[in-house]
Amino acid sequence: MRFFESVLHLVANRSTGTIPAGAWLASATHGSLLAALASLSGMASLGCGNEILPVNDADTSDSAHSDSGNSETDTDTDGDTDTDTDIDMQAAYCHLQWPCSMTLASGAESEAVYGWLYVGGVTEGEGQGAGIQAQVGYGPQGVDPSTGADWVWTGADFNTDTEGLEAGVLSNDEYSAIFTAPTNSSGSDASYDYAYRFSGDNGGTWLYCDLGGDGCGGLGSDDGYDSSTAGKLTVLSQ
Repeated sequence: MRFFESVLHLVANRSTGTIPAGAWLASATHGSLLAALASLSGMASLGCGNEILPVNDADTSDSAHSDSGNSETDTDTDGDTDTDTDIDMQAAYCHLQWPCSMTLASGAESEAVYGWLYVGGVTEGEGQGAGIQAQVGYGPQGVDPSTGADWVWTGADFNTDTEGLEAGVLSNDEYSAIFTAPTNSSGSDASYDYAYRFSGDNGGTWLYCDLGGDGCGGLGSDDGYDSSTAGKLTVLSQ
């Protein structure tokens, strides 16, 4: 009787969850009775000898992972709440489309400045690709915009779809923006670089774009940013 009481005690504890799913029943010789008890307690089968081999309870919490039900914390540095919605801009392409250079009076508004962006699965087809942030900016000549604190950025808006490498296929999104030139009272003309940048993670990271396309030459972001192929801005002294 002591044996059967022990077995029943294990079954009762297993049913309330106080014994782990991987726990092993004690050794026994009454195979058929233990098999029945093991079945009731969630164990799959008994060995023919002294051991009962357990099968862990099914657990689909990881195999059927869904962002809508998890409690993971976003570990990136941007302000969004789900890394799965971020767009990988490392595989993207962009360039400053037009104009190649400008001369502006001190504090004057620029003409419209255009930038093109391609992201596979995002910018293709009609309409603006979702999740994209675009800006045009100017800064001191020769200073990398990814590290230069003196660069000034202005938000850009989606303008239209444009053809990519294949004629007739709207692969690129075109953005446009107008910025205000800095004030220049130095007594001589001031020179600046200007460029585009795009983000797919709410400004956490940026892809920087110098000149590209047929109009101004250059390879855009394909060969990285280079001041020598940035847009050139001259601001006249007032």
